[in-house]
This record gives sequence, structure tokens and C-alpha cells, in this order.
Amino acid sequence: MKCVPLMRGSTFIRIGNDREIRNIHLFFMVISMIIHAPLDTEILSPLEKKGCQGRIVSIRHLKELRHEINGLHRQKLLNENLYREREFSSFDYEHTVFPEATSIIIVAYPDPPYNVTFNWYDKDISVRVPPTYLLGQSNDKRIKTFLLQSLKPLGYRVAKANIPLKLLAVRSGLARYGKNNIGYIRGMGSFCRLVAFFSDYVCERDEWFEPRKLERCENCTICFQKCPTNAITEKRFLIHAERCLTYLNEQPGHVQFPNWVSHAAHNCLVGCLRCQMKCPENRKIKNWIKQGPKFSFKETGLLLARTPIEHLPVSTVDKLKNFGIDYLIDLIPRNLQTLIKRIDNHKLD
Repeated sequence: MKCVPLMRGSTFIRIGNDREIRNIHLFFMVISMIIHAPLDTEILSPLEKKGCQGRIVSIRHLKELRHEINGLHRQKLLNENLYREREFSSFDYEHTVFPEATSIIIVAYPDPPYNVTFNWYDKDISVRVPPTYLLGQSNDKRIKTFLLQSLKPLGYRVAKANIPLKLLAVRSGLARYGKNNIGYIRGMGSFCRLVAFFSDYVCERDEWFEPRKLERCENCTICFQKCPTNAITEKRFLIHAERCLTYLNEQPGHVQFPNWVSHAAHNCLVGCLRCQMKCPENRKIKNWIKQGPKFSFKETGLLLARTPIEHLPVSTVDKLKNFGIDYLIDLIPRNLQTLIKRIDNHKLD
């Protein structure tokens, strides 16, 4: 028999043999782990049960995000027009929507591409829309609801944050960069959407990493080869975003594509999927594509004619709004017309 102190400050009690002692020690180790489980984990667990992933970092890192973005601008690695148009300078680095915030919660959730179908002269034309464009705002609200299930009972609040999401995801350890500068999440690849929230919850673990890229990118050149506008080069890690097809087809609808962009480059109603669909990191999920709205011949004609949304049939407006793409109505005529011209001679990717 041995005398063993079970807990600090406790009296000695007599217990059995060495095996029993080890079992009791193991029991109390498990109990200790449960009692002292990080609250960060408890807050994120409802999201993880929904297939999401998240990280929580201190609000102080906002200054570092601003420093990095502004540094790229000062070094002229960010195109001036792109810097202004994408409103890099208007990020809420001072968390003005929530001055009391002490942390940032960044969440990634699965978000596949969609097929959107347009009937044009008795032919159904199915075009893809990459992740993040459809249902984005409504899904972000659902994520906020899930977060509040954990935070509200503890007296904490959240507010959606307008900050550099991809950089934050990489710096927090949630994501890694691909050579295409897209953020990849373990288990989701690039088929995901990011959303961030300010909170007055004080995070227990504040991990901050140097930007890291996927290991498989080291010896892979597929995205270089597949980029239709040569925005991705081997000369530098940061892509030439001003050449990226996504940047070009997100321009206002009255802006025409540069002459150097061939019709063969176009492959999506908005955005681009060339590098993502061929990326080895997405090999297991590349066939995960959902069906989006279908537009009749009449509806397609009205959209191509740039009919103002207030003059469209209610049923057409409902389709646009139910899938959260009513904000793209200015871009659809130009982009869809370009795709239709391409389809006349080539099969769409």
C-alpha cells in the first residue's frame, strides 16, 4: 500500500497497487483537461459541428494587417487602381462598428461553385459561378447566429468585420496560401467562404503566424499554366491581380474587357475557376457543384438588355434575390454575352 496525495493541499490517503495509482492519476488528468478546456474551443464548437472552422485572435493584430496591406501598396506590389477600387484603404482597422471589441473571430465555411442556367434560343447554357458569390450574405448571417449561440449566454456580442479576410485567415493559422494567392482550408480546399466578426470576448489563445503557402505548391506549376490572363507568374509570389480575370469581370458593366483578353479566357458568369478546378489541392472536391437558378429565354433576354431590376418580373427578381446575386445584375449582361459568343464556337469549361 502507498500513500498518495490526490490533489494539492489534500490529505494523504491509502490506495492500492501501482496500476491503481496510474489509473487514478490518469483519471484526474482527464478531469483537469475538461475543467481547463479553453473557452475558445467551446465558442467555436457549434460551428465545427456544422462543418465550419474558425480561429480567434486579439484585436491588436488589426494594426499588423493594416501595416502589411499598406506596405504592399507602398512597394507598388498592389496596382493603384485595384487598391482604390477594392477599397483596401477603407477596411475598418479601428473597429468603429464595435469600439469595445477585444478580439476577432475568423470563420471558414464550405461553399461550392454553382451552375446557373440561361435558356437562349432553345439552348440551355449552363455557366458556373465560383465560391463566395451566391448566398454569401445569408450564409454569413447564419454563421453569426451559430456564434451567438455560444457567446450570448456568456454576455458577449459580435459585429461583422470589414477587414482583409484572406490575410487574417492565413495569419491566424486557419488558411494557407496557394501560388494563385487563394486561401486554402484543410478539408475544404478553396471551395469555402470567409467571414470575420469583432467581439468583446477576450481570446485565450492568440496565435499569429508568418504567411505560409501549401507544401504541395513548392513543386507545382499548374496554376501558372492554367491562368488564362497570365496573372500568376514565377517571378514573384504576389499575383498581378490587375490582370486577373476575376478583377476584370467584376468591373462595372459598362467597362469593356481589354483587347488582350481572348474570348477563350472566359469561363464563369463572374470570377474565374481555371486554376481552382485544376489545382491538386481541390482534387477531392472539384466535382462538388450545386445547381443554382434557371432563367427562361424571356428572362435571359431581359437580363441581356440591361433591364433595370425594378422593371423585371417579380419571379425573376425573386430568383436573383433568393440566390443572393441581385447585386450582380449590372455585370451579367456583359459577362453573359461574352460567354454566349464563346459557346458559339467552343464548349464552355
